[in-house]
Amino acid sequence: MMVINLGNGIYDTIGIMGEGGSYSSNYVITPKSIYDSISVSMRFRNYANVKTLCLQLLNSYPIVFNHSAQYQKLYLAVSKTDTTAQGITDLKTLYENLILNHSTNISLVKRCNYYVQKCKVLLHQYHRHCQVSSKSLIKILLHMRDL
Repeated sequence: MMVINLGNGIYDTIGIMGEGGSYSSNYVITPKSIYDSISVSMRFRNYANVKTLCLQLLNSYPIVFNHSAQYQKLYLAVSKTDTTAQGITDLKTLYENLILNHSTNISLVKRCNYYVQKCKVLLHQYHRHCQVSSKSLIKILLHMRDL
């Protein structure tokens, strides 16, 4: 059984199927189990837990994170739990680093660029005349890679 803290002293359990179809007491953390925990925590608006689980998924399984829809959940969790400029700046830096480290993954670059812009809005750094389109950003990154 997996126990999930939903906050306010409320806990939920999820049975884990073992080999042969029986429930197992051994719990193996997989990307799917973390993703399921994120979804349950989102339903209960436990944003602190969502933030922790998204960062765990990103650090433990970066390839899975890069191909999932966890960017939005991480942004929402951080913007709801950490209203300081430093917390939002850290999130913006995380998205910028993902763009730099995975510049060949066009869909990731577009998604992360979108959330960088959203972070800039929260930080009051966003100026419409300075906006860089996703296409321009991709061209810049591809040009830098070719240098």
